[in-house]
Amino acid sequence: MRQYPTSLEFNERFLIFLFEHAYASEFGSFLGNNEQEKRRLGVK
Repeated sequence: MRQYPTSLEFNERFLIFLFEHAYASEFGSFLGNNEQEKRRLGVK
């Protein structure tokens, strides 16, 4: 990422933010592969 800083539209801080929240399960956006699974898991 530092080798070609203009090649990616997202900066390092934003990518780390996405990574941390994807695995924290704070938001339901990344849980379940479809609406049926989300309902079964109780994701809102």
